[in-house]
Amino acid sequence: MLSTINKVLFYLVALFIIFPYKVSAQHQDSILISLLTCSPGNKIYTLFGHNGLRYQNLTRNIDIVFNYGVFDFDTPNFIYRFIKGDTDYQLGITTYHEFENEYLSRGSSIYSQELNLTKK
Repeated sequence: MLSTINKVLFYLVALFIIFPYKVSAQHQDSILISLLTCSPGNKIYTLFGHNGLRYQNLTRNIDIVFNYGVFDFDTPNFIYRFIKGDTDYQLGITTYHEFENEYLSRGSSIYSQELNLTKK
């Protein structure tokens, strides 16, 4: 009789320990924000690598990258102005797929760090 009570207690304790874990493991945020870090490339404007912020809305199927640091290569004296640090940067928004293709085609690696954002 005692072993049956021990088994029941064991299963009850296990249930109370495992059940909250399963509930929280099933919960997934619908919006994810990640910091993307791209390794350096061979061209002068890629020597220091690059960063972007990835926004994923899983319920709306949106996956875009906010890319601050986009510039116009057709600007007069671009390379000279770039070396001087006199470049007019802009915010570019593109799909993650396009961002990924651009950097991988350059031979750059992309590292993603999902940010742990909470409501307060």
